[in-house]
Amino acid sequence: MTEIPKTIDEAWGAFNSRVFNHGKDETAYNSFRAALACLFDEAPSPVDRGTGWQDIGTAPFNETVVVYWPIVELDEDGDVTDKIVGGEVFVSENQGGYWIEPEAMNAIGEHMGDHETYANHPSHWMPKPSAPEGSVDG
Repeated sequence: MTEIPKTIDEAWGAFNSRVFNHGKDETAYNSFRAALACLFDEAPSPVDRGTGWQDIGTAPFNETVVVYWPIVELDEDGDVTDKIVGGEVFVSENQGGYWIEPEAMNAIGEHMGDHETYANHPSHWMPKPSAPEGSVDG
């Protein structure tokens, strides 16, 4: 009988070795980790709730945050490459495995042409700033 994994990392190791049979893929790992976090009661914890940029893997779930969404180059066949050629800052929310794409991405994306597009998910996040003094934070 196979032992049931006790952590997300153990589950990832078992999944990765049986399905992919190769080393850790960071994007797949982050998606897998987010999807399983609720099962293991291990929602990611931000390293620092300060104002600096943090790796997207540490972003909280179901909380509106500021994200940096890279723009990547497309190859001659129109496939996404790993080459980052720019990026935009948006407000978004981690829904536990996927990020809500801001409407502005579609408007900006229409003007990119055939050589670049947004990456599948943001690469960094930071807490959103407080509302201006005297206003209501929403």
